[in-house]
Amino acid sequence: MKGKYNSERDKILDWMTTADWANESCGSVEVPVGHFARMTNEESDRAGIMDAFGEDMAGCESPVRFEDLLGHFIVRENDQGFVTVEEFDTLQDLLARWNKLYREFDTWNSAESEAV
Repeated sequence: MKGKYNSERDKILDWMTTADWANESCGSVEVPVGHFARMTNEESDRAGIMDAFGEDMAGCESPVRFEDLLGHFIVRENDQGFVTVEEFDTLQDLLARWNKLYREFDTWNSAESEAV
């Protein structure tokens, strides 16, 4: 799959973030770090995910399985509209990366505020 997404799974994860499924989001496509959102999907989320996104998952060129969406993810969008997904083995790893991105955004935001 070429274009905005690297895979059909990434497309569904991005759709999930725009539907407020993400646990938290920050940033902006207008800043160097981009817009980023974190989410953790667990087996206990199956009914909600399938209800909200099951049709979209089945309608992809390569259908996305629920199991493809299980785990810890950061979904990022840049100023060109391209979306990248980072997957983490543990919640701790996800939060460490999230905090790094947040600090980068906060540093940029503070510098921009001072410049005004």
